[in-house]
Amino acid sequence: MSKTSIFQGISASEKQALLLCFQPQQRTYAAGETILTYTPASQRLGILLSGSATLFCIDADGQQTTLELLAENDVFGEVFLLPTGRMAYYVEAHERASALLIDRRRLTQRCEKACPHHSLFLSNLLQIAASKAQAQAIHINILSQRSVRKRLLAYFDILSQQSRGTVCLLPMSYSALAEYICADRSAMMRELRKMREEHLIETEGRTVRLCR
Repeated sequence: MSKTSIFQGISASEKQALLLCFQPQQRTYAAGETILTYTPASQRLGILLSGSATLFCIDADGQQTTLELLAENDVFGEVFLLPTGRMAYYVEAHERASALLIDRRRLTQRCEKACPHHSLFLSNLLQIAASKAQAQAIHINILSQRSVRKRLLAYFDILSQQSRGTVCLLPMSYSALAEYICADRSAMMRELRKMREEHLIETEGRTVRLCR
């Protein structure tokens, strides 16, 4: 599924009109600063205007998992209805970043002008929600693999399909990858070394080539 931007098809002037209608909170965050902590009582949409960030999940045992890497114009927030219960979610700036936070009620309340770009914004949001659901399904499939090696191969295979070749670039650090596949980093690095020795993969930095 191709990536849709939240402002796709919306001009700069229409974007400004939307922001006036939505009355968002805008802030700049330092690297390592929490942009948003998900709470059941609040339903917000976040838009990353600049920089990069990471969506983390913490389970009842305190285990932290990387769920999503966020780049400019990516969206996040409680409106995407992640499972709650005993799980906690938060978005942290990976580097200096700027973000908008919009209350859900502002999204669903149509202004008196019934602007067409408001409908387009919501249409883009629905497409993004579908993409996020697909990404979560892929993540669940990776985590369902019984070994670290199988999780790595499943993830590399998905990346290679996206790049339409046998060479892919990891979109995250190896530490973040270990969190993403729920593995100990040292154990994962040992498995990667074995996979290289067995000529299953070749690596150079974050570039991985599947030998098949």
